[in-house]
Amino acid sequence: MFLTRILSRYRFYNRKHIPGKQWIGKHRRHRPITRMMIANLQKRLAIEEENAKFLSTPYLTEAESTPHERILRKAAWKATLKENYFMKIRPHRTTEDHLAYLKTTSSW
Repeated sequence: MFLTRILSRYRFYNRKHIPGKQWIGKHRRHRPITRMMIANLQKRLAIEEENAKFLSTPYLTEAESTPHERILRKAAWKATLKENYFMKIRPHRTTEDHLAYLKTTSSW
């Protein structure tokens, strides 16, 4: 056993190597953080901050939004008029409905 350890150069007892795949898992080797990574992160955070700033303010002012509301109200009014018109129309009748009085008995 002692001879085996010497011949294998303490491979199983030296814990400096990473078991399994070195880039995934619990005991993995982590990538070093470079200046380029930090610069890219700062760019992404700046873009995210700008997006948050734009989303926090309204797109239209009160004066700009009133014509839009008028257009929406007009469209809703037209939709209700159309709906009321179709409610007044009689439902479709088929030939079977017209000739239903002929079915007096179903027995032969």
